[in-house]
Amino acid sequence: MMYDDFLNSDFDPNTLPKKVTLDFLDVYDRPPAAAPASASAYSCKRRNCCCNCCCRGATGATGATGATGAAGQTGATGATGATGATGPTGPSSGTTGPTGPTGPTGSTGPTGPTGATGPTGATGATGPIGNTGPTGANGITGPTGATGPTGANGATGPTGPTGPTGPTGTAGATGPTGPTGPTGATGATGATGATGPAGEAGPQGLIGLTGPAGRDGLDGIDGIDGIDGADGATGPTGPTGATGPTGPTGSNGITGPTGATGNTGADGATGPTGATGATGATGLTGATGPTGVTGPTGANGITGPTGATGATGMNGATGPTGATGATGPTGATGPTGTCSCPCQASGELLQNGGMETFTENIPTGWSSTTKTKVTKVTQQGRVHSGNSSVNLSDGANLSQTIPITGGCYFETSFFARGEGAQVGFTATVTFITPTQQIPGGTIMVRQQDMTNDNRDFAFYRLLTTAAPADATSARISFAVTASGSQSMDLDDVSFAIQ
Repeated sequence: MMYDDFLNSDFDPNTLPKKVTLDFLDVYDRPPAAAPASASAYSCKRRNCCCNCCCRGATGATGATGATGAAGQTGATGATGATGATGPTGPSSGTTGPTGPTGPTGSTGPTGPTGATGPTGATGATGPIGNTGPTGANGITGPTGATGPTGANGATGPTGPTGPTGPTGTAGATGPTGPTGPTGATGATGATGATGPAGEAGPQGLIGLTGPAGRDGLDGIDGIDGIDGADGATGPTGPTGATGPTGPTGSNGITGPTGATGNTGADGATGPTGATGATGATGLTGATGPTGVTGPTGANGITGPTGATGATGMNGATGPTGATGATGPTGATGPTGTCSCPCQASGELLQNGGMETFTENIPTGWSSTTKTKVTKVTQQGRVHSGNSSVNLSDGANLSQTIPITGGCYFETSFFARGEGAQVGFTATVTFITPTQQIPGGTIMVRQQDMTNDNRDFAFYRLLTTAAPADATSARISFAVTASGSQSMDLDDVSFAIQ
């Protein structure tokens, strides 16, 4: 009986079936009462004449979206998470840069004439205080000459640039203090010059012993100030006389009352400055004066690195979801689509898949390049359905080329058994285009992996990849490998659109 005839025929469920194997499942040439569903499903799958894309129309337009429902009440705010630990505080001030080396002291330039005192300028920012340099040795004080008459004050010339400070000489012995002349009017304070760079700190000199402080005398009553006399012309400076040795300082006597100031006499010529006497012992340190106005705050130091951020607190509980808005009306149904699927099922595409007709020893519709290794088989137990099958010995091949529609998927299936245990095969589907041949799928079975009992066939099924859009045909082919005189029986081959 032909396999297709079997699928469409009535059968007697009480008839003893001939058993075959379908990939580890038992099926029957004539299914028993419990098997018709499987056979029917297989037949329907092969003969279904409509694909999914043909069975529904175009999708209708989407209906308008319904109004948004009222927003739900906002949930209660969750508890604030614990504050993370504060990171370490950076240094409060930046590092002070190193002080540059002090340049060499230049020679003292000549003193220029004193210019008129300008108005007091704004006080510049106080530069950094340099380290105290070493105390130079005191020079010898020369004798004080007689004071000449004071000349009239000339116009103050412009102040010349201050020359570099020379090295401090050794302090000489202090000479006797001359009488104090009248105090002239204080001129306006000139603008403060820019503070030069601080010199490097010299080593600290030895601190002398502090002498005892003398007792202060009583202050006398101030007398009435007399009228200032005209300033006389300044006489030439006389040569400085030699300074005599300084006698011991006596205790201060009581200050008498100040007499009326007489007219200022003419200034005598200034005598030469005597050598400075030796510095006396330092008296006791007086009480600390009031603290001066605080200077401007220095620039902030570099900010230290920010501490690690504390762990984030837990999120508060989510508030309840608001009510869902009403569903909008359903849009109108679109027009019924038309079927345009090119891959509609068209039934069996192979010719003579049941191997029932032969031309010489080759199944009609099939071809082979190894005709001497292909034979017709009719013995009972070696035919799956109908009256015959085809036998392929070692090295044999068999193929058929079928016209197809490009872009579709295909299914091929067949039944086979080994005539001996050392039999294997490869089944291949190849898609053919005008320019190339593309593999569509392969089944490969090794020797000793195929059933070889009489009346026992294995069922094989292959689903291909999509055929190329420009494919015009497909070729299904079989190639057999076997040991010695062993071979393979093949029957009921099928090829159809999936």
